[in-house]
Amino acid sequence: MYQEICKYPAGTKAENAFYIARIVLGVFLVSILSWLLSSLGLPLVDFLAVGVLVVWAFVIFSRRIVEYRYSLMDSELIVARIVGGKEKPVLSLEVTDIQSIGPVEKKSALRTQRFALRTRKLAAVQIVYQKDGQDRRVILQPSEHMLRLIRARAFPPPESAEE
Repeated sequence: MYQEICKYPAGTKAENAFYIARIVLGVFLVSILSWLLSSLGLPLVDFLAVGVLVVWAFVIFSRRIVEYRYSLMDSELIVARIVGGKEKPVLSLEVTDIQSIGPVEKKSALRTQRFALRTRKLAAVQIVYQKDGQDRRVILQPSEHMLRLIRARAFPPPESAEE
């Protein structure tokens, strides 16, 4: 068994400042919108504004706290989502069902599941597999070592013919 955790890489000072600036910008814009609507005499706008702010901050913050655990057990690839210490399995895939592994195609008609972080610091790959007679794809960000292990189990070298 081999497993690894894909987590958001530590940001630089500029990235962290941009992250905080997005939250502050959201608060500023919602505050202005709330003030404009309440000046028009619309009731309960402040409560709605607080709700929008909570959702805005949660969406931005949740992108940083999600982690994925990729586990390779014999012939099974298991992906689990980790949020706040709670782990939930989200994908179980037989490596023998894998048809191809490669770079992520921008436009694909295949049904897609994404278990990768929204960052360019980690390279994403797509794995096309077959389930219930249909081709599907999953987007992951495993290490090169994990990719080599998956490829070795999904596409074993043909046995040489002995004379």
